Amino acid sequence: MTTMSSKKSMFIVVGVLLLSMCFMEMGGACFLKSKARIHIINDVGRPGVNLSFRCKSKDSDLGSHVLGYRGSFSFHFCPNMFGTTLFFCSFAWGGQSHWFDIYEAKRDQNCGDCTWNITPTGPCLVTSTAPLKRQLCYPWK
Repeated sequence: MTTMSSKKSMFIVVGVLLLSMCFMEMGGACFLKSKARIHIINDVGRPGVNLSFRCKSKDSDLGSHVLGYRGSFSFHFCPNMFGTTLFFCSFAWGGQSHWFDIYEAKRDQNCGDCTWNITPTGPCLVTSTAPLKRQLCYPWK
């Protein structure tokens, strides 16, 4: 009887923990991982050049957006605990269109606030803050 009772107790504890994890993520907190924040800035040229884009993951579609020059858009999410979270975006301006993986768990896991300047030659990740601000630029996919 004791073994059956302890198995039942263990099952209840595991069930409560799983439910708690679900509610924590729905309530805005992340389980085991820090929340990731992505900031996208239109840096494709000059005033008057709008940047149209759409970002998606396997589970989320953030919809279509348009940014004026130097305009910004931000979103946040909880990366999954398996290290496989991926958000990709398609970008279009002035007759050009490109896409890029704006968040790859393996590449960006240490980037809590990821700021991306979208330029004609590719997206650039801001790697530090002023006055030592640097950018790590990537080619389009």
